[in-house]
Amino acid sequence: MNSRQRGFQPGVRLRGHGFDVRAGGQLAEGSSAANSFAELQVKSTPIFGRTFNLALSDHRPPTTFMQEQPTWRIWPLLLVALALQTTWLARLTFWGVHLDLPLLTTVSVALLLGWRFGAAYGLAAGLLTGIFAGRNLGSFAVSAMAAGGAFGFFDKGFSRDNPLAPPLCAAGTVVLAGMVFLLMSPTDFSLAWWLHQTLVRAALHAVLIWPLHLVIMRWVLPPARRMFV
Repeated sequence: MNSRQRGFQPGVRLRGHGFDVRAGGQLAEGSSAANSFAELQVKSTPIFGRTFNLALSDHRPPTTFMQEQPTWRIWPLLLVALALQTTWLARLTFWGVHLDLPLLTTVSVALLLGWRFGAAYGLAAGLLTGIFAGRNLGSFAVSAMAAGGAFGFFDKGFSRDNPLAPPLCAAGTVVLAGMVFLLMSPTDFSLAWWLHQTLVRAALHAVLIWPLHLVIMRWVLPPARRMFV
């Protein structure tokens, strides 16, 4: 039986208990395949909104199964964030500053799914925020898209495994989005007001990112790719 019939890709080498799968996918001499077990997880690039973890198991007959990453769940989450932002959170302030839940959600999505999802999600979040605000539609859209795309370039393993990555990136997202917004709408507010809003919101987002980040992680990642699993 050749490598394609067994479901292995050429060039893959997998070592397990009692067997060795070499470049051609052939089983070397060893114990019975029925008593052997191995598992390989392959991290693939998102294609058409889907990312798969491929697991190959050689326990009795070789089988292949897929774990789909439910990335579609981030879009209903954006609607929930906008609903909260325009209702309950609109009346809640911290030292005169409002929490920006759509932007906070954007940085979490960017860290977990990469810059493509981050930029697309930021663009959608910024457009909807500008529509609900009734002003500065382009500034909201471009600033959120730039922040989501920029912080999506962080390595996904680093952003999931390092506990400092989400708060640092959440604060950085506020600063970057605020700078882009200031450049696009420089006459809408004073520099002193912008500094106060940016610094307080950056600290606020750095503190509050973790509960939201953990919720989104459990919502969109398969168990095998979650933190500390």
